[in-house]
Formats: sequence, structure tokens, C-alpha cells
Amino acid sequence: MEKIDFQKVNKLLASSNVRWLSNGFTIATNSLLTDRKIRPADKIVYLVLLMHTFRKGDCFISLRRLAEEIGYGHTQIKKSVDKLKEIGYIKIIGRKNKANHYVIYGK
Repeated sequence: MEKIDFQKVNKLLASSNVRWLSNGFTIATNSLLTDRKIRPADKIVYLVLLMHTFRKGDCFISLRRLAEEIGYGHTQIKKSVDKLKEIGYIKIIGRKNKANHYVIYGK
């Protein structure tokens, strides 16, 4: 699985007639939306991770913050993150006493 080229996505969006909204938007691949190996809750967690992703596909966010933003409990967030890692949508780089570092992949 390869990393999403966020610079390429940004260039494509900048060159198109996309109207930018003040509160932004998140683009998901069709393969994510139709993937039956992951539950809808996992897809929502992935989309929120994408929402916090920087141009190079990196995201730094705590499980607690994910839970607060989505409205799921810590246990549900942990299960979803573990499932996304297992299937290969994300890579987790743990950081002691800091928010996790996630590398976001596309399928």
C-alpha cells in the first residue's frame, strides 16, 4: 500500500473549479467507502484522521481527542484504530507521553 500523495491532491483541487468551504471538507477514496472488511465506525475514525492529516500524509492526534470529536468511547476508537492498522489503512508510530503519529495510506 502506498501513501496518499496529498501534494498531488492539493494541486488537482487548486486547478479545478472546486468551491472551498470555510469549514473545509475531507476527500475519501471510493475503496474506503465500499470496503466491507471494516465497519462504518472504522470508516468514520479514518475520515477524522484524514481531516487532521498534513500534506505529507501524517497526522498527530490522541485517542482521547478522536473520541471527543467523534462522540465514541475510548474503547471504540481503539478498536477502530487497531482494525485500520491491521488492514493497512494506517500506520501508528507511538510517541511516549504525546499524541500518536499516524501515517495515512490509501487503497
